[in-house]
Amino acid sequence: MTPELKRRRVVDDDTTPTNVPNQLERIQNDDDDEQFDDKRLSVYRILKYCLLNILIITIIVFLFFPIIFRSSFTVQQLLIFMNYVNFGLTEPVQVGLHCTRNLKVSSDESIQLGVWHIPPDESKCTLNDDQLNQIDNLFNDERMVILYVHGIGGTRSTSHRVDLYKVLSNQMHFHVITFDYRGFADSTHIWPTSDGMTNDTNAVYRWLRINHGIPSERIVVWGHSLGTAVTVRFLSSVTENIPKAAILEAPFTTIQDATIVFPITRLFKFLPWYEWCFFESLAQNPKTRFNSTALLDRVRTPLLILHAKDDGIIPFNQGKQLHQIAEQIQPTDIVRARFVSFEWDKGYGHKYIAKDPDLPSVVTNFIESVRQ
Repeated sequence: MTPELKRRRVVDDDTTPTNVPNQLERIQNDDDDEQFDDKRLSVYRILKYCLLNILIITIIVFLFFPIIFRSSFTVQQLLIFMNYVNFGLTEPVQVGLHCTRNLKVSSDESIQLGVWHIPPDESKCTLNDDQLNQIDNLFNDERMVILYVHGIGGTRSTSHRVDLYKVLSNQMHFHVITFDYRGFADSTHIWPTSDGMTNDTNAVYRWLRINHGIPSERIVVWGHSLGTAVTVRFLSSVTENIPKAAILEAPFTTIQDATIVFPITRLFKFLPWYEWCFFESLAQNPKTRFNSTALLDRVRTPLLILHAKDDGIIPFNQGKQLHQIAEQIQPTDIVRARFVSFEWDKGYGHKYIAKDPDLPSVVTNFIESVRQ
């Protein structure tokens, strides 16, 4: 057989039916390889896209945000006050408060504050709004009046605050006055500042004394978290008709100390420029100036400091340190500051001290001791 015939024989053999499946199989394998390569390329592109975005986010979060925080007083106010964390003001009856009056109190010019008055033993009260409004003065019973100064975020209807009101009203038989600062809830929408919040506290205090004739000996100011710093600022400015006592729940020493250990800013602690961005900048911001340690020598009100050891927002040692400073620099002719701690296993954290069964006796015993 000639070479030419052999070549024709091979070509003919390749096109025989028996070889067609082999060809199809090779073609299918080639397609599978191409699809695999396409999938691998797609996965690579997705991973590259994700890694690029993670890199960009990391740069923004850990480089640009600290710089923006340092350079912008507005951003600092957003983080410190968190008045935008607001799920709406709930009606008193919807949170289980009976006979609670919803009021308005004037603060600085054109500033209106939303205020609740919760009477003693509110759970037993059966009066409706019309009947409450017909009573000339609900404070004519010689009961103590708690002026509650809340912390960041939320409103006066936030659940952990309501829990405390109920304890104060039903177990301690006190009046409770609680309000929202400017920029919070139904109060006038204007940016809060340290001066503004102090003025708002003073306005509600004056409203109790002047409009309702309540003597200062019947008023106890209760501040929580950031509200403790507002309370100390307010107390340091009062030179006459001083409140009988003040209770500081989960307090801090300075706003710089509190911010450095705050869960959000704690994420940046590994950065070399951490203190430069977060600590030094706050010290220069007049709108967030809260330094309780520097003001205690002007506070002539006896203090009771409450702090849970498992507080994850403001460390326990800050409350302890504030108490030690109060003992050293408060005027010597007043009742010494007292400190009560709550153990880890109780799980009260930053805002649930109201759950402690011994709280009513701790508070009433303290108030009785300063009234003697």
